Amino acid sequence: MMWTMNKIQDKTISVVMPVYNEEENLNNAIDELVRNLGARFSDYEIIVVDDGSTDRSLEIAKAAAVQHFTVRIICHEKNFSFYLVCTSFGTLE
Repeated sequence: MMWTMNKIQDKTISVVMPVYNEEENLNNAIDELVRNLGARFSDYEIIVVDDGSTDRSLEIAKAAAVQHFTVRIICHEKNFSFYLVCTSFGTLE
């Protein structure tokens, strides 16, 4: 089962960030992306794909999505691996 937070839309640039148990790094990584993408693009999104994390990664991603309207979340209830994360967007088909 998969669910999303904030609607994924067509943007000038979309950055997909696969996440698995990254609670110590996630907030800083999202802040850096928001800062750098915001300086270069007016129309961007950051898609955080939580791949069944067992730590606080999803909670941190949700807080970031509330704080930054450009952050979207896709959540897998269990770990499916990087390959499935990519194929869900059609990048490795």
